[in-house]
Amino acid sequence: MRPFWEIHVSLANQIQRMNSLRLMFAWLLPAIAFGLPSSGPLPSFPDLPVKCLSVFTHPVPFQYVNRLIRIEALVNHSDERHYFFLDTGAPTFVTQNLADAHAHTGSSSDLAIDVEGNVHRVQEYLLKSLHLGTWEMRNLRVSSGVGVAEMPILRGTASGGLLGADAMQGAVWMIDYSNQTLYVQHHPEAPCLPENALISKMYTDRNGSPLIELELQPGIREKFIIDLAFNGSLLVNDKLLSRLDLLDSLRFTRTKKYSTGFRTSYRDVVYHFLPSVRIGHGVTDMVKLSSGGKRTKKLIGNEFLEQFTLILDFCKFLSC
Repeated sequence: MRPFWEIHVSLANQIQRMNSLRLMFAWLLPAIAFGLPSSGPLPSFPDLPVKCLSVFTHPVPFQYVNRLIRIEALVNHSDERHYFFLDTGAPTFVTQNLADAHAHTGSSSDLAIDVEGNVHRVQEYLLKSLHLGTWEMRNLRVSSGVGVAEMPILRGTASGGLLGADAMQGAVWMIDYSNQTLYVQHHPEAPCLPENALISKMYTDRNGSPLIELELQPGIREKFIIDLAFNGSLLVNDKLLSRLDLLDSLRFTRTKKYSTGFRTSYRDVVYHFLPSVRIGHGVTDMVKLSSGGKRTKKLIGNEFLEQFTLILDFCKFLSC
């Protein structure tokens, strides 16, 4: 189940030439992720050398809603459209209405538990196909239950559910925040990287969620989940927060609406700033972070990632 969600109450160009790009690249075991900032006129594909583009690349438009990535999908070759939020921090969940209409009941049921112990029973289903633009995902194992549609992240905004990291396996997903377009590649070529790419080794957890290691300060290196259903910047636990030398002069507090999966509460959130964060051999400056309490997992969210074009490679070193 999801580690932690932050939902803001209210949150009120394009890819440049290679010599002006800054790119984040993480060598994933077994996947890769990288990104580049964007501006300029809208291209049909990212402005990379032609030899880097696969003929199997599928552009998929998305909506960037409250710093969350919402995708329109067609289910089982029908004309029925549903919205999904892209969520690399959890497995795939679909609403009960979608499961009843389009999925086959699986053999197992389980309990979905969020980070604060809120529990809902879920049933396994098999979804025959899901079309995102021209990209088709087949035979998806998904979970559903009566509480899924009432998750605060979905309520009234995504009739389909959460498209998790497990559904993203076997392809390379490039997320161009500025153009609000995904590029999905099934048989990608080796990537071409500019000299100023940020390169970092990367891992996956048991859900297939991508993690990278950040050096927050000298001697403090921690693995963070890249969680595209978290719309904040960096989220840490209280123990890690107490170890950091922060720019307290920039600290501020806001009351925010938080969801931990099945429940929502309002909290006074204290935001801090790190002077810099090292990703591999590269550095980003003035990084905002907050704490989710004692038990939360460490997350990287869209507020931090949107300065790049992020690429998640679930192809085991580009060998799909």
